Amino acid sequence: MIGLDDILSLPPDVAYQDVDGEMVVILPHQGTFLVLNETASWLFARFDGRHSLRQLVSELARRHGLPAKRVQDDTRRWLQTLIAGGVRFSKEDGGHFGAHQNENVVPSP
Repeated sequence: MIGLDDILSLPPDVAYQDVDGEMVVILPHQGTFLVLNETASWLFARFDGRHSLRQLVSELARRHGLPAKRVQDDTRRWLQTLIAGGVRFSKEDGGHFGAHQNENVVPSP
């Protein structure tokens, strides 16, 4: 399960490229791709194994002048959408979360 203190990274088989402010994410195992808006692109690019989800949510809340709880809830829903679409995340502890696992729900804190 993904918690706010988890540090996430993307597996090496997930390719992404910024195209005019939107990120195109290629999911080779699913044979599909996703297009992310500017905010989602900012967040996705930071799943680099260096930032906790809590840090990212806090920074998004600050950047957009929104309550942290709202950003946290929106981020959790977005992560659920990514996972349902086939994105798989690696956790700092060596575990995985997402596609090809039976862990498709992001728990509430």
